[in-house]
Amino acid sequence: MWTLIMVVLVLAMALGPIMLMRPSSGQKRTAQLRTHAQELGLRISASTLTESDGRQCWYYWVPIPEESTLPTGTLAKKGYAHG
Repeated sequence: MWTLIMVVLVLAMALGPIMLMRPSSGQKRTAQLRTHAQELGLRISASTLTESDGRQCWYYWVPIPEESTLPTGTLAKKGYAHG
């Protein structure tokens, strides 16, 4: 009887950390969305610009072909300050 209990405890101690390292379904979904966005051409990079509080700026972009006549622009996300 004690042998069986010891085997079950050893297996639980071996498999527990392995099961905790598996990604959750939400993490898998996020990874799939990121992969799909990358396949569609969305890119992300860090810029040399910094925010007023010292945080580094990140930017996202989709490459536009050279022959495109679309105007380019920049959208900056600002923090919301509540008065």
